[in-house]
Amino acid sequence: MSPGQHRMQEELTEQAAAWYVTQRQGELDGAAREQFVEWLRASPLHVAEYLVISGIGRDVPNAVRRSRLSREAIRHIGQPAAEVVRIDGAVPDKATAVANNGPRTRVHCPTLEHRRRRRLRLTGIAAAFAILAISAAALLVWRDGGRQFVTDHGEQRTWQLPDLSVVRLNSDTAVRVRFDGSKREVLLERGQAYFDVARDASRPFEVRTRSATLTALGTAFDVYQQDESTVITVIEGRVAVQPDRGGAAASRPDAGGSTSVPSVELGTGDQAHIRSSGQLARVSRADIPRATAWVRQEIAFDREPIAAVIAEFNRYNRMQLVVEDDRVAAIPVSGVFHSYDVQSFVDFLDQLPDVRVTSTAGRAVVTYGP
Repeated sequence: MSPGQHRMQEELTEQAAAWYVTQRQGELDGAAREQFVEWLRASPLHVAEYLVISGIGRDVPNAVRRSRLSREAIRHIGQPAAEVVRIDGAVPDKATAVANNGPRTRVHCPTLEHRRRRRLRLTGIAAAFAILAISAAALLVWRDGGRQFVTDHGEQRTWQLPDLSVVRLNSDTAVRVRFDGSKREVLLERGQAYFDVARDASRPFEVRTRSATLTALGTAFDVYQQDESTVITVIEGRVAVQPDRGGAAASRPDAGGSTSVPSVELGTGDQAHIRSSGQLARVSRADIPRATAWVRQEIAFDREPIAAVIAEFNRYNRMQLVVEDDRVAAIPVSGVFHSYDVQSFVDFLDQLPDVRVTSTAGRAVVTYGP
């Protein structure tokens, strides 16, 4: 298992454990029942992992009865959903506070490692669900115009694609995915996405942005499409980056009239900055923990100007920060904060010399003041 896949497996195990604990706390309400069914339907891996956590399926019927799920909902468990499906494993009650700028509740089970060892016994079950999930009928949906995946402001979601690749979207992100028998294409329309690509030498995996096309056969990498540039960070493996000076990568995927430059190959730990014009600005070694901090719902910055850090916090929170003085905007700061804990960052700013913060409903104004 690759490091990227290992991280995703750890998250999946925690999601299943959280649902297991939630089921034990009492009957789920309507919204929670829908979330639980949606989580199960999102991927056969979810069903298999829940079977492990709940004791090789012993508690699934009990959980269904307690939740009073309809027969129609039960019949669709493990099948690919007709619409865009989420597999972020949102946990009801306290964990839903993330949407309201609160921290995500992470449930830890002390016997998870022992239960993971029992996963081998579920090979037959998982394989059966996998065959169902990637059936020919399901793949047809991906050929006709693709499928769009979108996150709202402050929202993060993870999906498993038909080829078993995993895509995780950051706040305010949209991608369109199209697979056929010869290639796998993803159009990053806006925002930031993390890809853990399943190997398939016969079908290249391409990610197109406004200013570049990225090609990977089996790897994990992060793509952040900003207003002025696109940042590509390779977590593991290799990615070929083809800058596109004509800007055709996103607007005209099949057009041949753009002016392109030679591609550059990135290895593990490399990071490339592509200007919106399609020019390769630079290639450098990446601070991977900082580049992927958002996956852990963190904002990490090292001697970054306050204005840049504020822009990051504004990506996740309803409370918007505004800096009204260029002197304050340029002050370099360092730290690590939870993405949704904007109040802690406001308190941090208010303690800096010559910085004052005035908070009102849904807004905090950062100004200069001795």
